[in-house]
Amino acid sequence: IADKAGEGSSPPPPRHVGAPVMEQMRKARHSQRMLSLAAVHSREELYAWHTRAANHICGSNASPGDSGDERGGNGAGLLKGTRWVVEPKVDGLAVRLTYKRRELQQAATRGDGAEGEDVTHNVMQIGDVPASVRRRRRKKGGPPVLPEDFEVRGEVYMTKENYVKVNEAQAAAGEEPF
Repeated sequence: IADKAGEGSSPPPPRHVGAPVMEQMRKARHSQRMLSLAAVHSREELYAWHTRAANHICGSNASPGDSGDERGGNGAGLLKGTRWVVEPKVDGLAVRLTYKRRELQQAATRGDGAEGEDVTHNVMQIGDVPASVRRRRRKKGGPPVLPEDFEVRGEVYMTKENYVKVNEAQAAAGEEPF
């Protein structure tokens, strides 16, 4: 942006994520730091990311082939057969959902990565966020699909289509659109 505005070169990207927790909000400490996902924009960037991740995990000069893809490779074999999920990066509000005994106990924003804001009440208004999760098993007598206690991390966002619908509903109710 600075380049386009004629203000010289852009500053280097920040080394931290998120923002400080607002004083008036209830704080929520994260069990593990919440970081930001890096986006890739080409197949080459994806392979470069994979190589860095494999090197970090394997501690060697791994290559994309170490997870069993068609490109070959000579890594430590620790990732052999590993499957990766790649999906579009969605920018929204990063949240952590904490479930205890499969009941939603807390929802928190990323905040500064170590500590966020407790937004449980707000998140409970989102229809797609379950207040509780049923206990299901893979097979009769087998282990549960989910443990009793777990965290879900992701992004809360609204599609443009739903944003238009919300504004139409606001207008129909005589309310100010967002």
